Amino acid sequence: MEGKECFGGGTACNMNGLTLPVWDYSHSQGCSVIGGFVYRGAAIPALRGTYCYWLDANEHPNSFGEDADGELYITSESGNVFKIVPQTP
Repeated sequence: MEGKECFGGGTACNMNGLTLPVWDYSHSQGCSVIGGFVYRGAAIPALRGTYCYWLDANEHPNSFGEDADGELYITSESGNVFKIVPQTP
């Protein structure tokens, strides 16, 4: 599958038993969603239990990680490491 569509387009593939994504987008918005971690940290209580992913064509993320406290980090192809932090007012 590619998003909610059969790989290569169309609807002729076997989708039995698959759980399709809740949201997808065209390639004009990006080429992949990098994700796979549920936030379990304490710094952002409202985010606890939320599945996190990254959709930003400018930074080209390549992985997620978490520290011993459950705080999330994102690495990018450019070598940057980002920590998910609370938004400041």
